[in-house]
Amino acid sequence: LKNQLNISRKSQPSSTTTRQSIETIERINNENIRLHDDIKRLRHSLKINEEENNSLQQQLEEIRNQMNNKDVEIKNFHKKLNELEQQLNEAHHNKQKQDEKFVNFDRQILFYRDENEKLTRELNLYKERLARLEELYRQLENQHNKYRQQTFTNDNNNNNNQRINPDYNYNSAMSLNIPTSREYGHFTLIKSRYSSSTMNTTNDNNTHSIPFTSDGSQNLSNQNNSPRSLNKMNDYINEKNCSSQFYAPPSRPLYSPIQVSSNRNRIDQMPVRDFNDNKIKQSEELEAKFDDLLNKKRDLESRINRIPIRGLTTADKQLLGLLEREIERVEQQISSVKLELRKMNILRTY
Repeated sequence: LKNQLNISRKSQPSSTTTRQSIETIERINNENIRLHDDIKRLRHSLKINEEENNSLQQQLEEIRNQMNNKDVEIKNFHKKLNELEQQLNEAHHNKQKQDEKFVNFDRQILFYRDENEKLTRELNLYKERLARLEELYRQLENQHNKYRQQTFTNDNNNNNNQRINPDYNYNSAMSLNIPTSREYGHFTLIKSRYSSSTMNTTNDNNTHSIPFTSDGSQNLSNQNNSPRSLNKMNDYINEKNCSSQFYAPPSRPLYSPIQVSSNRNRIDQMPVRDFNDNKIKQSEELEAKFDDLLNKKRDLESRINRIPIRGLTTADKQLLGLLEREIERVEQQISSVKLELRKMNILRTY
């Protein structure tokens, strides 16, 4: 086109068609130039894109390799995670076992602490009971001594009342026939109100009374046991030159009251002693019953503590209810026995 354009310019003058064709040719030429530039630019950009694609492909391969490595690492991490989960489960299981053991230990500690407190309370109760029993024993002993003293006082009063009339009679005037040494040991008493009297004799330091008759018929054993024989007594009276009748009031009564036998004191003290013995026996029975009930309650509580808290079956629930009802019944019995012991002043009322 360029050649044709140059030829047309040289050979012929310009015309309208020629000019139009020239313009068209120039326009086409310009477009070709522009397209040629575009093609160059596109080629250059294509090269750049290819280089970028190559670099991106290399990066992609590197990323794939990294992903593969990461996949391997992730698999290893999963294995480690599974192992750690197993260890965690085992640790959790062991922790549950240890927690259960600790709970059992805590329950045992609480149980032993309760048992220690109960034993301490029981020991205090036993100490108080012992103090009460000692006080009761002292009171009973004081009552016993009081009753015994009262019994002795009553016996002495009765003996003194029995002594009044004989003392009065013996204090009255009596005529005595003083014998001489020739008259061998005979006393004669002028008959008074009483035809016989009593005379003290000693036998192994035990004083008792024996009858003495006015005819001088004294028993030989009593004569031998007397502090002074009749002959010596007569000689002693003759030495004093007491040949006449005289009034000699006795310095002590010529009789001694019959000693009250210890059996009588025992018989008089029997009701009081029986009452005290019955009271002590009743208190001992109540205390033994109280101890048995406390032991029974402790046994029931220990049986309840041995029942597991978790996973109760129907039989365990029935047994638990039965033991609780039994404990309530035993506590009612303990309260009634405590009331009886408080009435007997063995337990404190507060």
